[in-house]
Amino acid sequence: MTKRFEVVSEPVEERLQKGLKSQVEATWFTAHSILFELSNRTNLALNVTSTALSDQEFVHRVSSTSVRLLSPSSLPGFLFAAALFARVVHYIFLNRMARSAVSKQYHSTPPAARAKAD
Repeated sequence: MTKRFEVVSEPVEERLQKGLKSQVEATWFTAHSILFELSNRTNLALNVTSTALSDQEFVHRVSSTSVRLLSPSSLPGFLFAAALFARVVHYIFLNRMARSAVSKQYHSTPPAARAKAD
């Protein structure tokens, strides 16, 4: 028994062209909308930044506040100095422990095995 209706698909080239065309259009639209949004936001950010940096009083207030906050006599400055000191001590401690472990590993192997490894 033969089929009464047989579905014949479009040629492969036409289907491929339609698929590629729709993908290119979607990509173009997405890229265009992203670039448009970024250009609007970037221009706004650049305008605000240039306006703020051209205001000398604002720059002076920010710099003086930053210097005051980072001085070791203030709480944020003290915490920054303490964190920096702790980080340096931690690095020295880890470095010393790693060297110790490598030294123990090196000295625990017999000299013959070390000669083979070299």
